[in-house]
Amino acid sequence: MQWPENVLSQSLPNFETQARQKRYRLLTQAAMRTGIRNLFLGHHQDDQIETILMRLIRGKSGSLASFWGIADTAPIPTDADIEAELISSQDSEEELMPHRIERLEPKGALESYSRRLPEPFSIHSFDGCISLAQRLDISLHRPLLKFSKARILATCKANDIQFVSDPTNFNPQLTLRNAVRYLLTNYKLPRALSRDSILRIHDRALDQLKYVHFEAERALDVAELTSFDLRSGSLRLRVPKFPHLLKWQTSETPVAFLAQILRLVSPVDGFEMSKSSYHNAANVIFPRISPLYSSPPSGPVSTLAVNQVLLTREEQGHHPEQERYASWRLSRQPLRREQMHRLLRKFTYQPHPEVETAAEFYSGWVFWDCRYWIRICCTSVHYLQSCAIRPFQPSDAADLNTTLDRESKATLSRLLHDAAPGKVRYTLPVITGDMGIRAFPTLNFAVPEHLGHSIGNKEGEPGLLRWKVKYKYIDRKTIERLSVCGSSTDQYQAAAQEYLKSKT
Repeated sequence: MQWPENVLSQSLPNFETQARQKRYRLLTQAAMRTGIRNLFLGHHQDDQIETILMRLIRGKSGSLASFWGIADTAPIPTDADIEAELISSQDSEEELMPHRIERLEPKGALESYSRRLPEPFSIHSFDGCISLAQRLDISLHRPLLKFSKARILATCKANDIQFVSDPTNFNPQLTLRNAVRYLLTNYKLPRALSRDSILRIHDRALDQLKYVHFEAERALDVAELTSFDLRSGSLRLRVPKFPHLLKWQTSETPVAFLAQILRLVSPVDGFEMSKSSYHNAANVIFPRISPLYSSPPSGPVSTLAVNQVLLTREEQGHHPEQERYASWRLSRQPLRREQMHRLLRKFTYQPHPEVETAAEFYSGWVFWDCRYWIRICCTSVHYLQSCAIRPFQPSDAADLNTTLDRESKATLSRLLHDAAPGKVRYTLPVITGDMGIRAFPTLNFAVPEHLGHSIGNKEGEPGLLRWKVKYKYIDRKTIERLSVCGSSTDQYQAAAQEYLKSKT
């Protein structure tokens, strides 16, 4: 691994994180080239103890989640460059989804939905659908986590196995991990922070983790996904009003449930369940009913934000489930001014020999707001490279109101109201150029003067022809469990009905 010239790697901020990301990128690229799907790493028990102590030092000690430590098996972490390579390789292997998913009544499967968008919205897209990005099928395995570093080194020496020691690992001033390692090696820590104590709590935390996952899966069956709109990346969800009827045994369960839901919408990749903000959000969504929950909200809360997701409590009107369920809408949290600037992305020409013709030129994939992958196709390289993507802004609405004809304004208004009501619309991506907004790619709406020569562009001015949109990787199993009625739903509804009767 080579750092740029004239750069002292050890002086870089967050050097350890940057080095780890670069190592994983190199490993991922090599695995993709050679078709390797499983990588085995040498993390050991000492690494696990160091990781747990680092979390405690950083103040992430609100629950046993802090002691889960390093996972023995996990998907390989990727970055936008790696995922762009993956997306390009998947062009012929689409996992298509309808632009909007609604709850199945009665039992069924996602495949029963139409996989095409309504005809008027499919004219200017590659295939008329928002497809799902797929996860890179490479897993990391850490089979040595149960063994201490001393035992591994002794095994290597006894069997004449060569190994390498990284000299940067022994500088306690370089990284927090090095400092923790130095303390463990040179000082006797209190009994509560001793090696044996940490390992005992870690084993207990792993036992709890299995039970938390089991309870969270059952909660997915009871909750009801009423809609999931890929055009804005927002969903509506009904959650049980009486979580005590689910007989949860740990306060981590509602947090684990919330984590799975947030991953469907959030532009943030990581999710650390030990953070107090996630516990507070779980307490709002599942109000305090039993002594299981701590730090309940002081009063009714109608909106909150966590992991850059805005959660809004909605009125259900006269819906028959309103006595047993609370309805929430989850959407992208409104963007701050500095985020608006950072989300500007330029399109660049990238040859696409399999589909490119002399009259069409394709951009590379752009990863926008960590939620959408978007590429465009134009009749001119210059026109393509003048295009950019950024968030829709209130000032754009005023401009479009004066430039769009009556029919186009009505169409766009209907789309915005349906897919992104209120301020959610200002989290949508728009394709722009020298002449202003050219298209709303996730809505499959193009500003008429930019549809192409046949729609009335000035003679000789190439048009923005087509675009293609992929939504970030999401776990389809989560969607299916939320969308299909099951026995757990029936059991909860029966228990809720009895509970309501006992209160009247």
